[in-house]
Amino acid sequence: MISESSYWKDELYKNYQTLARFIYLKRRDERSFIKAEKAIMMSAFIIRKLNEAAKIPPEFLKNSICLTEYTAIKTHIDKYNSHHIDRNYNLAESKKYNDKIEFFIDQIIHSFVFFFIIDENNTDFAILFNSDRTKKDSLYGISIEKIFEIILRISEGGISESYVCFDEKRGEKKLKTAKYSYPKNFDLKKIVRESLKGKIYKRDKNAEFDIPIVSLKQIEDMQSGKDIELS
Repeated sequence: MISESSYWKDELYKNYQTLARFIYLKRRDERSFIKAEKAIMMSAFIIRKLNEAAKIPPEFLKNSICLTEYTAIKTHIDKYNSHHIDRNYNLAESKKYNDKIEFFIDQIIHSFVFFFIIDENNTDFAILFNSDRTKKDSLYGISIEKIFEIILRISEGGISESYVCFDEKRGEKKLKTAKYSYPKNFDLKKIVRESLKGKIYKRDKNAEFDIPIVSLKQIEDMQSGKDIELS
């Protein structure tokens, strides 16, 4: 169980830096691909452990993320033919849909196919992935932009208000909801846009944090089991 989350969030930030540099490398060798692969896989593991340790709001991983889905052509897909993604999946046809972030995290942790996609102009980056459970049905794609968003949304903030309740089924307390605060003037969308243009986000070690305030009405709603909207 993670006790102090800041060290793990520092690792997430380093993983973001690795990926941000990777997309602007003029030459990529096997080592650079492995480093990028490791950054994504380790980020997924860290995010899961932070969630299990109640170091991020539980609703974070319930939020939706845009994915691309390709259906399987072959029914027999194993480790000996997994690299033939063009033969195993219909890459000519795809559909975009929204799924929970926790689905993406689970697929990466238990990944079967993991493949980088880079266009001819070296400007469009994505990864193709699935797990041992989903390999016979579909292959999924996600943009590097969305991966930046997931990592930085977690690495650059911290819980400032939380509500814990008792789970009678499990016989233990659990984090029901929480508010996450970020450094003042933290603009995630702008940071991601600039990252895609080659400008890597640098932390301000002296930055002050915006501390959101939970109203009495929100506390009452949480205690009654109502859904609340967190800013």
